Amino acid sequence: MSSAFTDPDMTVHCKTAKYFLAALAPTSQWFATARIREWIFRGQSDVSWGLTPSAFRPHELLTEPHKSDPFGEWHNAHQIAAEFYAVRRFFESADASGLRLPEDSQFLREKLQTLDTWRAMHPDEPISWPSRELWSLLALAQHYGVPTRFLDWTRNSYVAAYFAVRDALFRENRPDVAVWAFSTRLASISTLVQNVSVDYQVHLVTAPYADNVNLRAQQGVHLVLSRDALEPHESADRYDLNNYLRTLQSGSAIAPVLKFVLPGFECRPAMALLARFGVTAASLFPGYEGVVSSMREEQLWSDAMRFPSQARKGRHGDQ
Repeated sequence: MSSAFTDPDMTVHCKTAKYFLAALAPTSQWFATARIREWIFRGQSDVSWGLTPSAFRPHELLTEPHKSDPFGEWHNAHQIAAEFYAVRRFFESADASGLRLPEDSQFLREKLQTLDTWRAMHPDEPISWPSRELWSLLALAQHYGVPTRFLDWTRNSYVAAYFAVRDALFRENRPDVAVWAFSTRLASISTLVQNVSVDYQVHLVTAPYADNVNLRAQQGVHLVLSRDALEPHESADRYDLNNYLRTLQSGSAIAPVLKFVLPGFECRPAMALLARFGVTAASLFPGYEGVVSSMREEQLWSDAMRFPSQARKGRHGDQ
């Protein structure tokens, strides 16, 4: 029996770490005929998770200064205000610390000031969010943990695999992990407007790599689903991006979304194999901290290299 199979929902089930990484290789049957840089990837440490942006989940940095209602009862106006408040705080704190910010200019600073007062002056007008002028700033903030409606992806499938299995190794009950793949061939505005709706557009956002060594090392990009007009008094428009990406299948000869799944007990062997490919914390977080993190991670997977069968059966407390 094959060690990898695809179900009708375009989920590729891989029984072992070896076949997981083989399936994600650029030369595998799923990507061999693709254009260079066509596919992007996202790793998640729980197969049950969808593609819901962090801004649509409760988060300690996601607060609305003028709203005390529970998160689940927010309207669009409150949701957007909370997202804007978080990114503005990120900008101001980074600027005060002397850190370079992407596309910084007087225009950007004026835009931040304008948006800060816009809702108070126009409480009933539809809101266009996120503003394109803020995309690079939002992408950077998202990369460092600020909740936004951007989703982190990478152009390197093995980088996505690393984040999926690394995060799973630190979870007490280790679930199956997943790497999502999305074909950006379908990410043109014209295609998306035709296949999704006139209200929504999916955008591939690239932030400048020049001043962000981590983002560059991880080949990071972002996806965001934007809507031209959000009614401020309607319930917060929170979505799972997967629901929209899969609608692009209509009329297309390729599957726009694939999901590669690996059993949780195969995470240690996967980390060991990724290290052989040079994908470690040291390579993805350039600097001394990355080196030390890589040393700690090696403690987690080193036995998988020497005792692969025991590691899969639950050596050292694995489930």
